[in-house]
Amino acid sequence: MLYRLLVDYVEVDEIRYQCFNLFPVGMGEVAASLRDMGFSEEQIQYGLKKTGSKQLETVLNWIITNPEGHLSEPGAGTPSAAPQGHVLGAPPSAAAASSDGAGAVAASGESNEPPAVAQSLKCEDCGKLLRSPVEAEAHAVRSGHSNFSESTEQIKPLTGEEKKQKLAELQEKMKQKRLEKEEQEKREQIERERLRRKDGQQVTRQLKEDLQMKEARLAAEERRREKEADRLAREKVKAEIAKDREDKRRRAEQATAAAATPATSDISAAAATAPKPPTNYTETKIQIRLKGGQPLVQSFSVNEQLSAVKLYVQLHSPSPLSPGFTLMTTFPKKIFTPADMDTPLKQLGLVPSAVLAVHDP
Repeated sequence: MLYRLLVDYVEVDEIRYQCFNLFPVGMGEVAASLRDMGFSEEQIQYGLKKTGSKQLETVLNWIITNPEGHLSEPGAGTPSAAPQGHVLGAPPSAAAASSDGAGAVAASGESNEPPAVAQSLKCEDCGKLLRSPVEAEAHAVRSGHSNFSESTEQIKPLTGEEKKQKLAELQEKMKQKRLEKEEQEKREQIERERLRRKDGQQVTRQLKEDLQMKEARLAAEERRREKEADRLAREKVKAEIAKDREDKRRRAEQATAAAATPATSDISAAAATAPKPPTNYTETKIQIRLKGGQPLVQSFSVNEQLSAVKLYVQLHSPSPLSPGFTLMTTFPKKIFTPADMDTPLKQLGLVPSAVLAVHDP
């Protein structure tokens, strides 16, 4: 007769207490694996107690290194009473009612055969034999199976060769798990490094783009400043040219008005034909024409020497000039010599305005 494990033995809380208080979480599976390898319950419990580890490899290595360590425990070697198996076919309350009903059953003489004793527990879902409720509970946690029954089949202990083979298989599995873990760690490390490099490249690219944008803004600002300076310079030159033209027009009007006035007397005629005294100019405006460039216009004092004009041209010329360049007038044409450089502008007739050209032989 089949019974569910949790009904045949104890209540659910009792089973959980046996599993999770005898061994902490995770140790039930370790103990079950060690039992499958053929180690005694004393060795398993002593190894788990000494190592306090949930790793099968750690406990297994300790038991292999200390195969008789459990014998040093107080009370070790004292035989313990074998647990009474559950009698197949007996109701769950048979143990409590044995004092009253055992004699009556024996006296009835209905059967002379000894009752069958349960030697193991069997999972009805997969057919695996288990030694104890603890192993059954661990198997249920691992596999999700829930149908268990008692069985008279005895789990044969592993022989020496089987133990060695089982140990080799477990060691190979542990080795494989270590290799898989190392491989996983390597992959994770490579992925972390890839992400780190990707982030670094993105940061570098962003910094480069920011620098390029900043340089472009600075270049655009510099171009705007240069254009504004050129515009102001052109406006200044235009204003000076307009002023010069206005001065020439005014002088021409004055000359025309003076020529149109009739002579009323000889004295007036003589006075009209007499040369006019020079006007007391304090400044003169000089326009210097350059080769292939915009002319330079600048006002100078009438008492300044011609060398000041030459120095101004040398400093403001857009293209370099040879050290031996000089100045000249176009009409009438006159090339100034080094001796003329120390002569004031008013003595050279360059007042109130004049047009000079660069003579660079």
